Amino acid sequence: MNEKKKIDNEWLQVTIEKTALDSLRKAAYFTGLLSEDQMNWKWIVLSLYDSLYAFAIAALSGGDYDRVTYKTKEGATKLINFDEAIKRCCNPKRMHMYINSSTMVLSEEDTHAKRKLKNLRNDFIHFIPKTWFIEKEGLTDMSRKVVEQIKFLSLNSGNIFLLDEVQRKEINKLIIEILDNLDYQRK
Repeated sequence: MNEKKKIDNEWLQVTIEKTALDSLRKAAYFTGLLSEDQMNWKWIVLSLYDSLYAFAIAALSGGDYDRVTYKTKEGATKLINFDEAIKRCCNPKRMHMYINSSTMVLSEEDTHAKRKLKNLRNDFIHFIPKTWFIEKEGLTDMSRKVVEQIKFLSLNSGNIFLLDEVQRKEINKLIIEILDNLDYQRK
C-alpha cells in the first residue's frame, strides 16, 4: 500500500477548503430534499452559513492562517468571527493579496441576506422552545444571495489556491444544483 493510501485510510484530513466544500455539498443535498420535508431548511441554513464562513476564511487567509486569527489576552489563538470575516472580504486591503485577487462587493440586499442567514443560524443553533413561522419565499431569496457570495469567494476571489480543478468544477456544479433546487421550490 502506498503512503498516501495508508494516510487516507488511517486519518481524516480536515482543511478549511474541504470544510467549505463539504458544507456546500450538504446544502445541495438538502435543497434537493425540500419537497419531501420543509424542515430541511434548517440544514440548508446551517450548511450555507458554514460554507460561506469557511470560504471567507479561506479567501482571507491565502494559505496564511495568521491573517484570520488573533491572540487573546490569555495567549490563546482564536479564529475571527463570521461578521469580521465577511467585513474583511469586502476590504481591498485584506483581499488584494495577488495579482488576480478581487474584493467582495455586497449590495444592501446581499448584506441583508448575510445578516438574515446569521440570525437564522443562531436561532436554529440556540433554539428557544417556541412556535416559529419563517416565510419560505424569504428563505429562498436569502439562500440565492448567499450562494452568489459563496460563488464569488470560492471561484472568483482569486485567493483560494488549495482547490484543484476537480473541486472547482464540483463547486460550480453544486452552485447550479442549489440554485435549480431553489427555483423548483418557487413553482
